[in-house]
Amino acid sequence: MKANMTAKTITLRLSPDDYANATTLANRKKLSINKLFIEGMKTLDRQEQQKRLFDDFTLIGDQVEVVDVEFGLAAQSEVVEEP
Repeated sequence: MKANMTAKTITLRLSPDDYANATTLANRKKLSINKLFIEGMKTLDRQEQQKRLFDDFTLIGDQVEVVDVEFGLAAQSEVVEEP
């Protein structure tokens, strides 16, 4: 956490089963429940960003007739062929 930011405290309501699962998972990973949720949130955010990036590139790839990548082929060849 950045030095100029203070931690915020929240209340999280979990069913007894969800709490037991979270506790078991946190113990297995040797994390506190707090750290488990923080890491889980960061993982979900990273996955969402990767999905958006994949979807954006898929959209570009689907428009191949209007996308010109010829300009990059020479530069890529130089990097690949470099010893």
